[in-house]
Amino acid sequence: MQLNTKLKKEKININHVLISNKPISDFYIAHQSIEGTGNLGSSSIRKPIDKNPSKKISMNSVSLEDFLKSKEIDTESQLALWIDVEGSGFEVLESINRKSKQISLLHIESELKQRWTGQKLKKDVIELCIKYELKFSCHSFHDSQQDLIFISKEIYHKHKFRIKLVILFTKLFGPSSSRILQVLQ
Repeated sequence: MQLNTKLKKEKININHVLISNKPISDFYIAHQSIEGTGNLGSSSIRKPIDKNPSKKISMNSVSLEDFLKSKEIDTESQLALWIDVEGSGFEVLESINRKSKQISLLHIESELKQRWTGQKLKKDVIELCIKYELKFSCHSFHDSQQDLIFISKEIYHKHKFRIKLVILFTKLFGPSSSRILQVLQ
């Protein structure tokens, strides 16, 4: 990611930090062969259950709440979160603690079946989001992992018609819907 010039151009900052709801130090870097095959994006704080080799390194973790404080995120600011952390979305989301009321929009990847040791699954993530007063809006259709979208109940009820219209639009037009919306802007 550090070498990706597009990220720099879009002013996306990279922070080398391990976020979790408890103190941990292990991080498993997914193996990539000399030929470039393998998925480095599947690196995780959890050990993969498959037999693909991975390299374990040590890092100290921090809660999402403390990370946001370190970035001086105002306690009144609304948050839009995109959590894609390979088997540990529940732990990252749970570590937001008191700032959970600030979540307006959440995009979180969740697994339907175990791919990493000890991970929480989709049903656990949904239960946590309900506790945080987030409304489940939609999800992607994949066999083992899904992207889940949640909206704060307050925002959902305030803009219910518009949100349902956007969800219908994306269901009808799928991936091309983002391109259509770009043209209309």
